[in-house]
Amino acid sequence: IGDIWIGTKGKGIYRYDNKSFYHYNIEQGFIWGSVISVFQDSKKNYWFGTAEHGVVKYDGKKYYLFGQPQGLSNNLVYSVNEDKLGNIWIITNWSANKFDGENFYYYNQGSGLAHHLTITSFIDKKKDLWIGCYGGGVTCFDGKEFITFNDTTGLKCNSVFSINQDNHGNIWISNIGEGIAILKNNWQKLSESKRWKYIDTRNGLNDNGAVFIRPDKKGNMWIGTIKGLNKIELRYKNIFDINPKIKWYANAEGFTGIECKLNAFLAASDGSLWIPSAEMLSRFRSERERKIKNPPFLQLRSLKLKWEEVDWKKIDGVSHGKINTWNNIPTNLELPYYHNHLQFDFIGIIFNKPEYVEYKWKLSGAENKWSPWSKKHEATYSNIKPGNYSLLIKSRNFDKVESPVYKYSFIIHKPIWETWWFRITGVCCLLCIVFLIFRWRTASLRNRQIILEKTVDERTAEVVKQKEIIEHKQKEII
Repeated sequence: IGDIWIGTKGKGIYRYDNKSFYHYNIEQGFIWGSVISVFQDSKKNYWFGTAEHGVVKYDGKKYYLFGQPQGLSNNLVYSVNEDKLGNIWIITNWSANKFDGENFYYYNQGSGLAHHLTITSFIDKKKDLWIGCYGGGVTCFDGKEFITFNDTTGLKCNSVFSINQDNHGNIWISNIGEGIAILKNNWQKLSESKRWKYIDTRNGLNDNGAVFIRPDKKGNMWIGTIKGLNKIELRYKNIFDINPKIKWYANAEGFTGIECKLNAFLAASDGSLWIPSAEMLSRFRSERERKIKNPPFLQLRSLKLKWEEVDWKKIDGVSHGKINTWNNIPTNLELPYYHNHLQFDFIGIIFNKPEYVEYKWKLSGAENKWSPWSKKHEATYSNIKPGNYSLLIKSRNFDKVESPVYKYSFIIHKPIWETWWFRITGVCCLLCIVFLIFRWRTASLRNRQIILEKTVDERTAEVVKQKEIIEHKQKEII
């Protein structure tokens, strides 16, 4: 796998030749103490970035120091890289430095960088230089112009600790406190809303403070945080086309170093991974990793009504089938409309790393989307509308092997005034009332007409009688 060089805090450097470790300190001529970064250029020279003295070049025979007296802007060196023209870029605590073999040239905020506090650098597949800053965001330099990305153009945070690229050419950027921002490979042709994808603890990262981003030989991306390692399994797929599967490595998985260090990670040519941490150096060989093939066995553990355990046989208005004696959960549950606050508690049973079991769920009939994966094992639904429902639950183990979907169905009945037969009965009653009112009104009008006719007849009879009397009296007079 070739020699591996390891920087230390205050104790020089180590070289590992796949058999033994060799220490280089004051006795071997390396007098510069703490080494933060290691880089090998195209001419096979090694560059060691130190915490206090600048950068040390080693050609295999002799050390050459470049610090502030030699023209470097600052002696704290975080990163070293080489551009397509053979220039060495040295990222210090105060600006980026380009070294052409003879002279240093400073680049800071006034030159086009996002900020003068620079932390990391990366050369992409197009040989463009990316520089991450503590405040200001990240800057891409193609040799001609500087292009900056910050919290106004897609980043979630302006402090960038690590930059890298996946097999599809997407640029991965560590946003301290906000997870990972991923810039799509053809970002120049896309609108801002389509350029970016974000990964954070909501997607499964163990922490949002990533201190390194590195690919391995299998196309996966490794994210280091103070809480351990995260492997994002891409398997050569484009991150923009999939939902990422993230696997954690911490103490329980054998990564006892836990706290990862800034941009300290190596994917060796033999496929092994080398990860320095606060107290040790860890080597990981993925071919020896045993995967958990069996998914968790998923079961409902309890079903609560309005936050309380209940005896389903004694609840008014409830009908059900057989009640499971283990968890007191009834089958074929049917509830009245006023019992519509339910809390489901579930568990994925597995003996290998049960603390890593995750869950997702949705209430079919009320929701279209699944919840995000989480370790939460309770789902609460209140004010559920009348209807037919099925709670669908999935679980997965440490290796992201998913269980079959668990399904629990139940019905919430409508109140009597919302049932079809009640509404039809109501309409019929209303029609009957209208009909009766109509009949009563018609009969009332007929009675009034009869009375009126009778009154008219009586009055007519009186008039005729009066007329006869008058005519009789006139005859008597004549």
